[in-house]
Amino acid sequence: MKTITQITEEKQDKVLQSPMLAQVIMKLKNAFAEEILAYYQYTILEYFVNTVSIDKKVENLFKDIIKDFNENGKEELEDHAYWILGRLRDLGSDWSSIANPTLLDQIAEHKYIEPSDANPMVAVSQVAEAELGAIETYKDLIEFTKECDPITNKKMKEILKDEEKHLKEMEEFKTKYDELFKEP
Repeated sequence: MKTITQITEEKQDKVLQSPMLAQVIMKLKNAFAEEILAYYQYTILEYFVNTVSIDKKVENLFKDIIKDFNENGKEELEDHAYWILGRLRDLGSDWSSIANPTLLDQIAEHKYIEPSDANPMVAVSQVAEAELGAIETYKDLIEFTKECDPITNKKMKEILKDEEKHLKEMEEFKTKYDELFKEP
């Protein structure tokens, strides 16, 4: 009977011998670039969106948005981006194309959405747009790796769930905001 470690090593060897290895690496570098850009977007927004509001009824909502940006940004970096870096290393990838942060937007299929306003609701809309891009990226990775890289495939499914959760949170913030100003 094989151990889990032996099975994992066999799967790893299969990926390393796959003719699709270069494409898996390219797609993972794209995902890494998008994760770093998402982390950056969340971090900038967390610190610069305007939580001072004339209308007190949105103050708590805006504080919740800021807290969510912090949590999501941390997840984008510490869970998603770091895992992808480790996987790239395991697959024998070099780091040359992702080592320069000024090139990340060129590597990313879904480009960085530069924050344009300190209004939390504008920020929520921009984050939602970025999350839609991330969802597309991970669906593509899941489809591409389903036969050639089960290790990556499994993690991409987990990350996809996180990205869908982030999008849902943004949609819920929009709904809560609209409800606050709904006329009775």
